[in-house]
Amino acid sequence: MTLPQANLFDYFSAFVSVVLGLAVADIAHSLHRLLVARKRVNWSPLPLLSALVVFTLIIAYFLRLWDKGLGITEISFYRVAVEAAYVLLLFLVAAATLPDEIPPEGLDLQVWYMENRAYLFWLAAVVQVWNLVDFVLHFPEHAAKGEAVPMGDWMAVGQAIGAMILTVVLARSSRRWLHGIAFVGILSLAHFGFRDFAIGYVPD
Repeated sequence: MTLPQANLFDYFSAFVSVVLGLAVADIAHSLHRLLVARKRVNWSPLPLLSALVVFTLIIAYFLRLWDKGLGITEISFYRVAVEAAYVLLLFLVAAATLPDEIPPEGLDLQVWYMENRAYLFWLAAVVQVWNLVDFVLHFPEHAAKGEAVPMGDWMAVGQAIGAMILTVVLARSSRRWLHGIAFVGILSLAHFGFRDFAIGYVPD
């Protein structure tokens, strides 16, 4: 099957965007349930910060999708399978971010977060390792063209390593102050990585 190049990117991005949308909707739905039952919830900022971090992770992938997809000339079964596995992993991370149900007797959000943090952040660490491998795999493309690896690519690798280390800290540590520092670090890396990113429109 052959398609115009513009339609090929639309075909590629539509599938991925549906799963990303479901991931964002899961976070929003869980937050809605917490707000509805707010009088039965003992609130804590850490789970909300974790939701913000995961939301940022999803948006970051959506923006990277333009770099990954523009210019593609074909989409193989395996390319789709790899991207599907990645966005499925992102969905699992999103689904683990906030509680699915609020018990009638109420919920201590801090206790829930600490009990579930290992599952959430080990999944997120796998995402960060995947990102790191994806960045590094693009290095041979520059070598094949006789080009030096751009500084932006090296910075992306450094940011992925930093985010991976901070995510492992979140998975292993139960210290609240350390979680706060790690969240600030991850959000700062996301800011520096995407502060200059913009999707423009070129008129015909």
